[in-house]
Amino acid sequence: MASNNQESFAAFQAAETGLAQAMADINSYDVTGTFSQPAAPIAGNAQFTTAYQTGFRGTSPPPLVLNDPEITSSITCFETANFELTSTGTTGAGVTSIVNGGAWQLRKIPGAC
Repeated sequence: MASNNQESFAAFQAAETGLAQAMADINSYDVTGTFSQPAAPIAGNAQFTTAYQTGFRGTSPPPLVLNDPEITSSITCFETANFELTSTGTTGAGVTSIVNGGAWQLRKIPGAC
């Protein structure tokens, strides 16, 4: 039983590593659709693999920054691009864990301001 818990925890950690990799990968923030990174061994521990996929989910107004008047006065020039991130971690024994997350990227609205 303890072995199963260890494998489940290791798969979760591998999936969390994949989520961190997705957030650090500039290709993840593609506003034209989705980006997929196929399963690959984790550096330093080849018995675990991680794969991730990101998808653009649309834009929305950015969070209001009340303490910065320069940003507040030009807030209508910006939008946030919203992304969904999914990572799958797998152990050498074949145990899999899936972790989901989200991220947004502030960008200037084309043609605005």
